[in-house]
Amino acid sequence: MAQNDILLTTINAKWVHPSLALRLLRANLGELEDRCTILEFALRQPLVEKVEPILAAAPRILGISVSIWNHKATVELLKTLNEKWGAKGEKRSAYKPAIVLGGPEVSYLPPEAEIFNYADWIIRGEGELAFRELCSLLLKKNSITAEKFIDAMPVDLNAIESGYRLYTTEDLNRKLVYVEASRGCPFGCEFCQSAVSVGVREFPLDHFLGEMERLIERGARGFKFLDRTFNLDIERVRAVMEFFLDRLQPSMYVHFEMVPARFPVELRK
Repeated sequence: MAQNDILLTTINAKWVHPSLALRLLRANLGELEDRCTILEFALRQPLVEKVEPILAAAPRILGISVSIWNHKATVELLKTLNEKWGAKGEKRSAYKPAIVLGGPEVSYLPPEAEIFNYADWIIRGEGELAFRELCSLLLKKNSITAEKFIDAMPVDLNAIESGYRLYTTEDLNRKLVYVEASRGCPFGCEFCQSAVSVGVREFPLDHFLGEMERLIERGARGFKFLDRTFNLDIERVRAVMEFFLDRLQPSMYVHFEMVPARFPVELRK
């Protein structure tokens, strides 16, 4: 079983910011998980340090998560990889994989955006299940009839696998640990991509706290919540904060994004 059949990668803002998205995608690949490798880069790394490991891995499927901070760098990476692989009709210097893009940035870009010229498929929306389905078809060499742009529906947060177990010891000891207790936002601010997802969905609280307990036991000390409106449900907030306060150590910190307690209710969607 080839370990690099599927390569998931992204360019993080900094080395200390591991991607939860990649870990969620791999954790939800089912029987394909063992055929997937995660490879992360930092924005300030030289381009060659991004290109060479991807070429060396020679995956059949290359999945790239694109965010606003790495959009330009990802285009540069794809351009260079494309040159290495060779244009259609030319002798290729390396095997060209199927390229799948996803993430918050490409989910809302117009179809004519330059980055899409280098992709075979784009998954718009939450990709845990859509990416698994596409990979399964590609690796079975089935005839792929899916459109280039795949609009993924919001996933059932009670049904998907969490990606926390895929944080490495180095991640837990030396980097931030990104976690999410909920997804979405109740507000409709036009400038924010989070507002596109109507309403808020919550991960089961007991299961979530159990995952946090295991991360702490493994050595995690810096937690950063991805929730856009962490304090929306005050009883849930109290339970999460009491959990961390009971386990707080001098070296530990937890970061939340809050909304004003008296935010006008009429702005909620």
